[in-house]
Amino acid sequence: MIDKRGMQGKFNISTVDRHFISANFSDAPTAGSTNNNKFLLRFEFFEVLVRIARTKFIEGGSNVSYEDALESLFNEHLLHFPKI
Repeated sequence: MIDKRGMQGKFNISTVDRHFISANFSDAPTAGSTNNNKFLLRFEFFEVLVRIARTKFIEGGSNVSYEDALESLFNEHLLHFPKI
């Protein structure tokens, strides 16, 4: 998923970090909240995936819709991992 050095893409680990921080940001913690800033809740994880798809494919000029970008993200990067 991370672009190799020398490639045109600029999707690197700092980009992933920015997406993680953006999705995990909470300006007003609620009482009894169990969300730690080091972990993502389920909806935050999906938000990170959408942000990654947008950066990697929509802003990269490959796809025009979020649906296509998410499909490309799963097909090209996430479905290659073995099932647990």
